[in-house]
Amino acid sequence: MSCLTQSLILDPDSNRRPSLEPPHRLIVEAPMKKFSLTALARTQIRQAIVAPAGRSASTVFGGHEHTMRQTVIGIKASVTLQEHENPGEATVMVLSGRITLTSNGDSWEARTGDLLLMPAGRSQLSAIEDSAVLLSVAKLGRPGVSELESDLT
Repeated sequence: MSCLTQSLILDPDSNRRPSLEPPHRLIVEAPMKKFSLTALARTQIRQAIVAPAGRSASTVFGGHEHTMRQTVIGIKASVTLQEHENPGEATVMVLSGRITLTSNGDSWEARTGDLLLMPAGRSQLSAIEDSAVLLSVAKLGRPGVSELESDLT
């Protein structure tokens, strides 16, 4: 199996912290990875159906050390996730099922294949049927876990 990586190079003669300005190029080793979102969605839905809270989640990419985090969330039909603050820029892609996103008094229904851009402020997600979504969050200002993701883990 081959592995595609991006390499970042630091100036070895410099005692200064790395910067993005030449000649100091910040390089990060990042192996290429492939995930089946379809399989992850099926797994999270199965786990959500039997979970006492009616939800299940698995981080696909990111974590405390990253600005961006992507999480596959399975939600049992008729379950509503608590209202949460959008920590930066976020999207919800429906991998399977139908959901409703409510924010600032407005609601949007989405189904398999739809992508919702989450508005600023507080939002709430409800499953109309057993569903799985890919929540992508880029925290503005600092890396970490969003309020919604922390409740799911």
